Amino acid sequence: MGLDLTLCPDELTALYGTDKPPTSDSHLGYSRLRMVRESSLFIAITGLSPQPLAPVQFQWYSDSGLLDLAHDAYGNPLTWLPANVFQRIAIPTTAHTLHPWNRAVLRFLSILPPATRVVLWWD
Repeated sequence: MGLDLTLCPDELTALYGTDKPPTSDSHLGYSRLRMVRESSLFIAITGLSPQPLAPVQFQWYSDSGLLDLAHDAYGNPLTWLPANVFQRIAIPTTAHTLHPWNRAVLRFLSILPPATRVVLWWD
């Protein structure tokens, strides 16, 4: 068993193309970008200083319906980052390179409006 990460960008922020921080008090985790497990990347993401999501209500579709969540699978409060901060991650070019899927996810995040809220779901 290991640590996994799913990123949930806020479609509403991206849809309206705003450069302002999101003000919505709810976030539906409909869009999900599952990262391939890479500890060096996960360490870099946590080093970006994620912000607490509360008091924003986070909802997640599951097999049992729509869930209201405030904590990740480990019991830690949910956090988020604006999409533009993922560009600060230095992508290694020698020795260890990122998995192609993770590179694609980071590239996707880089073209979203800068202030798009991206919730970090650790499980």
